[in-house]
Amino acid sequence: MSDVFISYAHTTARQAQAAAAALRAAGYSVWLDDDLDVHRAFTQAIEEQLTAAKAALVIWSADAAKSQWVLSEANRAREDGKLVQLAIDRTRLPMPFDQVQCADLSDWTGEAEHPNWRRVTASIATLVGGDPATAPSLTATSAATPTAEPLLAVLAFDNLSGDPEMAWFSDGVSDEIQQTVARGTSLKVVGRASSFHYRGADKAAQRIAGALGATHVLDGSVRRAGQRVRISAQLIECEGAVTLWSDRFDGELTDVFELQDGIAAAVAKALRVVFAPASPSAPIDPAAHEAYLKGRQLYATRLDKAGLDSAIALMSEAVRLAPGYARACVVLAGARILRFRQHGAEGAYTPMRAELLAAADSALALDPNAGALYLNRAMLEAPRVQSRYEPILEKALALSPNDSATLALASSFPARVGHFAAAVALADRAVALDPVEPIANTMRGLWLGAQGATSEATLWWERAMDLFPDSPLFVSNAMSSAAIPARDWERVEALARRAERRSFYSSELRSVVGYANALRTGDPQFGEDLLAFAYAELARTGTVREILFAWLCQLGRNDDAFALIEAASFEFVTEARQPWYGLTTVPSIFSPLQSGALIADARYPRLCARLGLADYWVESGRWPDFADQDVTPYDFKAACRRLAASATTR
Repeated sequence: MSDVFISYAHTTARQAQAAAAALRAAGYSVWLDDDLDVHRAFTQAIEEQLTAAKAALVIWSADAAKSQWVLSEANRAREDGKLVQLAIDRTRLPMPFDQVQCADLSDWTGEAEHPNWRRVTASIATLVGGDPATAPSLTATSAATPTAEPLLAVLAFDNLSGDPEMAWFSDGVSDEIQQTVARGTSLKVVGRASSFHYRGADKAAQRIAGALGATHVLDGSVRRAGQRVRISAQLIECEGAVTLWSDRFDGELTDVFELQDGIAAAVAKALRVVFAPASPSAPIDPAAHEAYLKGRQLYATRLDKAGLDSAIALMSEAVRLAPGYARACVVLAGARILRFRQHGAEGAYTPMRAELLAAADSALALDPNAGALYLNRAMLEAPRVQSRYEPILEKALALSPNDSATLALASSFPARVGHFAAAVALADRAVALDPVEPIANTMRGLWLGAQGATSEATLWWERAMDLFPDSPLFVSNAMSSAAIPARDWERVEALARRAERRSFYSSELRSVVGYANALRTGDPQFGEDLLAFAYAELARTGTVREILFAWLCQLGRNDDAFALIEAASFEFVTEARQPWYGLTTVPSIFSPLQSGALIADARYPRLCARLGLADYWVESGRWPDFADQDVTPYDFKAACRRLAASATTR
């Protein structure tokens, strides 16, 4: 067996051969897949060689980042602690490999004395054995040095009250501590969904370090007897399972904020970090706090209509009992906006929107540091006013740079104007902080697919379906990814069978299956049905979902799509009226892989102008990602400039 296993995309075979030659010249035995025995099973031989090698060198490139083989081999090497990385272009490394040091060899021509190649050989020497010389190591284990930036996981505190019904209270207390610490700008905190996933025997610090990448864990317990509360907490350094600090906090329910803030301050001191102070903690009616904790627990775990309604009712009661309760007001405003956007207004749209804007403003007056609420409020604005979003986005990210919910929500803003690379970067950060948070996982998969990273998106949806087996959303997204643009019909059929077994067959999923079958067979009937559906919605609402234009074009019905575009009203983009499909532009219409036939049509800039985007791109100079990728048979930028200058499109 060989000392070094090399993983690479075949488009970079020349660089892989150069690396192999340089390593062999240094005395190492090297295995490349061109060394495969012809009589051996391909997969079996690769697995044996990778397992036996003492070091695995991954050569990253644009194609390698999309290769399922390279991703799988790199992940195995990372898990085994023998990953060494180099990059030959400026491609962004996929997660989680961007967490490990990587040598930039984009200018390497094979010379042994190149400083970054010396770092590679030093890492290999560390793993294989030998003289690492004086170059710093790039091994996977070097990412977890004692000087690494702390990443804290606040676990769900144990309920010691003797009453299972009090579990919501202990979860709520630890959730509030997590929120208090995470509000700062200098300490990264794992998101609630991920850290609260581990309970009981799963709370071992080293297990959580491996699963979440946490360097430290805050665990504890809550005991409540009547109006008395005792909170015990301990801060553990994961690598050595060493307790750095522990303490006990006793008080009345009226003191619970003071207790929570005291724990947060002690954690910050133990980690030698400074974070922004929490919102002023005035005395709060214990009944109001209980209602808030119950409501927040529902809001964190239930986003269906019934769950949101119950959460809103509880937090409304908290605000009624304590009108100046900032935390309750902030969460209540966010929950009401989410319910409004997902499930519509109970009454007239315009007065409800005005009421929600006022509620958000009142909450922000009480707590001006609530980054996510700025973004929630911006979702109620007219989508055409793109320039207004950017300062709001910047402010929210400045206030909550390490909050996974804020980052996940923020990723949708650049995506809405075709900036998928920026959207993926924000979603990456959200998932890194909260690996099992559903919304963050959804956003990352959507933007990877829209960006064109089809292989990585496929792997991501597989991971998400394993994490959330009871969610039909991830099956639907995986199916859309398989059909458009992969045209992987076997995978579509397998996912359809999976959905049927799980009773996930919603009307939305049936539409995706029907669309996939129409693409596969060329059957015109689905196109006819789709067109009839679009005109029925046009008659009912005055507008049409943008994604339907893309579907019609993919089916070869461009003239029908653009006739609909001319017939539809897009007043909602300037007047913030509720369109048929949500309040925002569908990002996939800016993806050449998902909406290529729509984008390739010379009439497409007209749609962009009617959506208020052509003038935004022209004025800001921040064009959608595809504008510089030579994917249109016409000059897209010139067409947008002409339309932006024309008063008839304003």
